[in-house]
Amino acid sequence: MSELNVNIPNIPESLKQSMGYIAKISEAMQPELLQQVLLHNLTENMRLNLSQIDFSYPVLTTAMKQIQIPAMRLSELFSGYQLSSSVTAAIKALNDSALRVTSDSIINASRVMTESLLTAIRSPFVEWLNIFDYSPFQRIIESLQINIGAVKRHQELHKAYLQAMYDCEWFPYAGITADISLFREINEIIVTSRGNSKRRKARIDKAILAYYTPKEIKDIKKVWRNSDLEPHIKKILGQAVEAHLRGEYVLTITCLATMWEGLIHYKTNVTERRQSKKTKEDFVKLIAENDYEPIFSDYYENFIVSQINTNADVIEGVPNRNGVSHSRYNKYPNKKASLNAILLTDFIIGLAPKEMEV
Repeated sequence: MSELNVNIPNIPESLKQSMGYIAKISEAMQPELLQQVLLHNLTENMRLNLSQIDFSYPVLTTAMKQIQIPAMRLSELFSGYQLSSSVTAAIKALNDSALRVTSDSIINASRVMTESLLTAIRSPFVEWLNIFDYSPFQRIIESLQINIGAVKRHQELHKAYLQAMYDCEWFPYAGITADISLFREINEIIVTSRGNSKRRKARIDKAILAYYTPKEIKDIKKVWRNSDLEPHIKKILGQAVEAHLRGEYVLTITCLATMWEGLIHYKTNVTERRQSKKTKEDFVKLIAENDYEPIFSDYYENFIVSQINTNADVIEGVPNRNGVSHSRYNKYPNKKASLNAILLTDFIIGLAPKEMEV
């Protein structure tokens, strides 16, 4: 965006002390105001509410999460200042907002916040702001548009990406939280290959294994270490990761396979003994509540907890829990199986827990 040459009237000397303070307000509000208009234009172009759009896709989810950032920055910025109840309510509303929101709620919240800030913060500079000409900025903001075709195209790419992961026996979570470069590389492979071929599988395997370097794996371990799990659980998980880094893949999948049901119970607030069938049902519901597509629970059902009767039933690269617990190995587990185990574990740990029933 190019700079604007705006003629600012002379400011009285008594108001100059407020300039730095107002600059902070402007800086904190700018991202939220831009996002407000982007969401408004998207709604206008599509002629439907944002609540009808699935924001579970990685890029859109990340964009929506940014809505909360300005509110949190404002909370920190105005700590120590006496704010009106309407300002406090507006900040809390933005901080508490879920990913599935309507454009009207965002616009109303930001409008209330903006109006309240101008009236609640006691400063003579507010009077000068009331006569300031915002029209140049308004014209730039109004010119922003979002192409509906881009949203539809992203949905198609995301669906194809997840299906390709599943077809190649990768837990679909592979790459979801990765850098956009991996997403692009996988989609390039999808476009340039013929269906679910062995060559496509080999290319996707190579791309994913190359992306998850020791540094990426250690970053995952760090996230687990900073989670709210019990210290002894984090120590067990951490040692499983270290085994992967040493190339001792059988130790990784054997350890993590024994942890999955316990982690699911933790996320679903289950403390008593529960049958595996019920645990699977709870996990399917939890995945849906976290806005992940059914393909995630399908993978768990068809690959992770499916029945393995003989060594011939083992799928190379898949850390099947039943196969692990009954020593159904047809060869030493490979790096793909170990990484799949880590990705599934990371997925479970990252799920928002089921709310406690009152």
